[in-house]
Amino acid sequence: MRLEIVVCRFNETLEWCNKYKDIVTVYNKGLDDIDFDFTRLPNIGRDPHTYVTHIIRNWDNLADHTFFAQGNVNDRPEQTLDLDKVVNFTNENEVFAILFRDNPRPSDHLMNYYEPFGKIYEKIFDSVYNQSDLVWAAGLWIRAPRKLIKNCPLEIYKKIVSFLEEETPSTYSNSSIDYDRHRACMVERLLLHAMTRSYD
Repeated sequence: MRLEIVVCRFNETLEWCNKYKDIVTVYNKGLDDIDFDFTRLPNIGRDPHTYVTHIIRNWDNLADHTFFAQGNVNDRPEQTLDLDKVVNFTNENEVFAILFRDNPRPSDHLMNYYEPFGKIYEKIFDSVYNQSDLVWAAGLWIRAPRKLIKNCPLEIYKKIVSFLEEETPSTYSNSSIDYDRHRACMVERLLLHAMTRSYD
């Protein structure tokens, strides 16, 4: 079984990756100051843009399992992981993630975003958002088998990238709100769902 660790890096040292260097793929959105081979990505869309870009680019060559990881590990108490336990996880039918269920209501403007969460859900999935159906992965620390990643149609991943790359409407462009970050937080609540929901 082939495991690939896909890391989104901005300015982190990636010291934690040294132990797993043979199976790490680094996408770098910061300076060229790390001792890892990396693929350059523009600094947009934060972590989820990196992970979904990897899925799209490697659709026909995904590893048996992929662990999506941030550049810093265990820097937030609600996102503490035993990395060896994650790496040794081999269930073909489940994901390994820190699961949350504090879901936004359809009408919520999460983090004061200019569109309600339900509208964003419908834009991506072409279906009505049901708050009780959502389970999301804190920090998008997700280890997933290929068959669950590919349970989500490629077109949905492309819609997610399009959402993350959206231009902020001029009405809001002078705001002090970091809409790029906010779009990433929306996708944090949707990416695991995209992999595990039914598409019947």
